[in-house]
Amino acid sequence: MSKISELIGQRIRQYRAAKGINQEEMAHRSNMHTSHLGQIERGEKSATLDSLEKIVDALDITFEELFSFDRIPPNIDAPLIEKIVSYLRIMTPDEQNDVLRVVKILIRWKNASE
Repeated sequence: MSKISELIGQRIRQYRAAKGINQEEMAHRSNMHTSHLGQIERGEKSATLDSLEKIVDALDITFEELFSFDRIPPNIDAPLIEKIVSYLRIMTPDEQNDVLRVVKILIRWKNASE
């Protein structure tokens, strides 16, 4: 499917997880079938505007929040690795490579100081 479908699916999953809602409950709240919601979250299917409206209503967010890729969905209780990944997901591939280079430098520095 398209890159935008993947990005929207990731955002939906991030917001759903941040709110502590499992996929089955989310499907129920949005009056959608669980498998259809899963396909949208994985970017396998493009969501219609009607489906997106049901989803944002179920998540109690706005369309603006869903489509604001420069904002990280709130996820206070997420494990640290998930927080890091959520930041990386909104970066371009070049920015992600920059982060990887910095992480590698930090690891080498830490290993050398031990």
